[in-house]
Amino acid sequence: MYSLVGARAITENLVVLASADGTPPPRTHGELRTALRRQVISSRKPSPRLAAAPSAESAGAGGRDPGFIADGDELRGLVSGFDLPQRSDDDVTPAPGWRVAKTVHGWRQLLALDGTLGGLAETVIDTVFVTGADWTGSMSDNKHIGVLWLMPGREWHGEEVVEAFLHEITHTMLFLDERRYGHFLPAAADVRVRSAIRQDVREYPAVVHSALVAAELLTWRERHRTLDSACRRLHGPTRELAARAQEAHAQVVTEDRRQDLLTTRMRDLVEQAGERIRGSAAASV
Repeated sequence: MYSLVGARAITENLVVLASADGTPPPRTHGELRTALRRQVISSRKPSPRLAAAPSAESAGAGGRDPGFIADGDELRGLVSGFDLPQRSDDDVTPAPGWRVAKTVHGWRQLLALDGTLGGLAETVIDTVFVTGADWTGSMSDNKHIGVLWLMPGREWHGEEVVEAFLHEITHTMLFLDERRYGHFLPAAADVRVRSAIRQDVREYPAVVHSALVAAELLTWRERHRTLDSACRRLHGPTRELAARAQEAHAQVVTEDRRQDLLTTRMRDLVEQAGERIRGSAAASV
């Protein structure tokens, strides 16, 4: 999303959404962040934690950090708010210190590597939580925009934590873009195709997202010259990621032509993503 339409277009969209309740459009970054969070938090699925703004105590030490939650009642409220396919007692155990440290460092590394993207990220993300569960990966949810669940593995490189944040920030920006423009027609919910990231068969909208996320990851790797050795665990080597993304993108386009599943806005995004994916695939041969 960030590499496809640029920071100015995303910021314009955020300003429109932040003033959707009739309040005057925000004029500064601080006003935008406050107004947008007010709008987003009020629309979250009810949950003791998800329905409230992050407390000062839960905020990270850095001035640009979201609230990092790793234990206590707040953690249990966050976990319960996410719809997991399977649950275990480990999901609500406090996160070990090394996992919290990796997560905080990954956030700050992303902001340091791209200050413009970092400014957008700190505007749309207010809470990041980690737990002691034994799975690794990351999650976001369109019912809880602005909240991320990050679960880096002990062996992950810093670049992989950054990519996990980029992955979920892209989903978040797409969720917000959809609120303004609409992305999918009703029939899309009944279509299943193979994902670019997970490589499993999923709902069509999720696979569209996976193709756009892959385009963002591939662009990031090119711009920052990320080595395969630093990012193969989470999203895989660049050549493999580009090949999977091409396959998913082709399915997305084919099904849309056959069944008319996307709005004009999302078709434009998918077309731009396809150009990025094809360029990355050619460069990685």
